[in-house]
Amino acid sequence: MPADLAGLTDALAPDVWFRRSSPSPRLPRTDGGFVNRKLQVFISGTYKDLEVERRAAVDAILDAKHIPDGMEFFAAESREQMDVIKQKIRESDVLLILLGARYGSVEPDSGKSYTHLEFLYALEIKKPVIAMVMKAGAVEEWERKNTRDIERNTGDKLEAFKKDVTAKRVASFFDNVDNLQSAILKALVNINENTDLVGWVRRDATVDAAEAYKRLTSIETERDALRSRVQELESRVSAEASSVPAEAEQKRQFKLRLGEDLVMQGEPTFLDWFLRTGRRLTINATLESFQEISETYLKALTGVEYETSRRWEYRTTCMAVLRSFELYGWVILAPSSTRDMLGNEQSSCAITLTERGKSLLLARPLTIKSLREARGAIDSEVPATEAPHETKTDKVPAPESPNSEAAITTGV
Repeated sequence: MPADLAGLTDALAPDVWFRRSSPSPRLPRTDGGFVNRKLQVFISGTYKDLEVERRAAVDAILDAKHIPDGMEFFAAESREQMDVIKQKIRESDVLLILLGARYGSVEPDSGKSYTHLEFLYALEIKKPVIAMVMKAGAVEEWERKNTRDIERNTGDKLEAFKKDVTAKRVASFFDNVDNLQSAILKALVNINENTDLVGWVRRDATVDAAEAYKRLTSIETERDALRSRVQELESRVSAEASSVPAEAEQKRQFKLRLGEDLVMQGEPTFLDWFLRTGRRLTINATLESFQEISETYLKALTGVEYETSRRWEYRTTCMAVLRSFELYGWVILAPSSTRDMLGNEQSSCAITLTERGKSLLLARPLTIKSLREARGAIDSEVPATEAPHETKTDKVPAPESPNSEAAITTGV
């Protein structure tokens, strides 16, 4: 082994480098960047006519930050030479073939040179091939200087081999060491950028596989939990939606909540109630403020002073109506507490409009006409000739108190 290559095999010890298990263009580093892989390049070619060129190829591969392999690195062993060669080619990422003035030593069984068999095996297992061919003038120059090493009766095989190598791929031609090294460097840059190869990476530069697996397992567990939660929420929404009564049932429950003995203007529903009170639930709304807001609307609807005649029943009714609003997705109720006039603590709730509730209020604006039709209580206050779309507040008498009907008319 050449002196300048001593220790190269040791540098690829398992505790320093490892060969990746799958072809991925980039591998993450522990610092968040990406690791540059080193390709293993098997050098194929004859030796006597290309001794200097083979050493130059090794230098070029090392300069490109990749890993050379070839007969220079073979250790003595009992296996057949071709078995060793095939293993080395399988372990490499690229085959670099150098063709010079000689066909090379012939393998007895096949009648082909070892270099030729290496090329054919690389094609068989679909390894990328980089071909470097010595120019005719350089071949003639070598033969003139090395008459003893000229092969006899192999010229036709060598020419056929060169044609086979260059027929389906772009080959580079060289006539000196500098041209050869330059061509190898360019070829390795191109094949490293455009081919999805395996390569080698430093073990200490990559993300720890065990830690990555542990993290991936944790993410998958969290994902499964979130999926279960989504399914649970979807089931709840579906169940709640199916439990929302139809309009006819709303009307029946509406009357039951207020009292079947009452005579009402029209057949109102929970939607009517929400549209006539929702606009005043935007800031610091509670059960108590909802009772006040609803009192004037219900008085116009039924003619009954709820706050006076049915105080405790009225509070329970308002709470039940708010829960209906929540079931429809119009409001969110948060439990709270308050004190009555005697200082006793009683349960209450804070009310927040949902986006669905806000959208509903914006999409269903209340007009004087709609209020008149729903309540029938302001006909005497609004001139009969007034256009249905007019909602100017200067045409409505000023309210006598914050809870009067006129206040609801203009403030809702």
